[in-house]
Amino acid sequence: MQAVPGRQRVGRRDPQRGESLSETGGDIKTMLRTMLRENAFKIYARPKYKRPFKYIISALRATNAQIADSWALRWGFMSQVKQVPFEWAPPNGYPDHISAWVDNLRPRWQFANDMVLNNAWGTYSDIFGQVPDRSRDGLVRYCNTALFGMTLPSAQAYVLKTYLPGRPTNLQVKEIVGLALSLPEFQYC
Repeated sequence: MQAVPGRQRVGRRDPQRGESLSETGGDIKTMLRTMLRENAFKIYARPKYKRPFKYIISALRATNAQIADSWALRWGFMSQVKQVPFEWAPPNGYPDHISAWVDNLRPRWQFANDMVLNNAWGTYSDIFGQVPDRSRDGLVRYCNTALFGMTLPSAQAYVLKTYLPGRPTNLQVKEIVGLALSLPEFQYC
């Protein structure tokens, strides 16, 4: 039997928890607040691999894409990655662990590139309208802000920057956004 992560830490007597219990007269909210503030829980929190539906929605949202034909999107991309809504036979829903989805990276990468080039099923994204500064630094800054919420690791920002020439062409502006959507960091939530 495998131990539950954090069980030893949470189960131990902690003077701070004892003090908050006695100070508040047994107020449960305060006790829970004290317990959940600890870093013992945070070390076990791992990023979760996005299921295909979540990936496509986050890519569409991050690029402010318009969906003209949701049925084409549903039956096109979603059937390629084997997550068509309401098509999972068991009543527990599609699996949410990485092993169920990690083998479908190629369709994700293909969708990212098709979407930014406006070749994706029933979607349109105006990348040029969103990127005012089309220099190398400006494009990487846009990707970091719009797609990653300023959390893009510097090593990945460097990869994006070195892909681009000094003066990117219109096609390369779109390609860099597609490449950023294909980075490992965008595959996790």
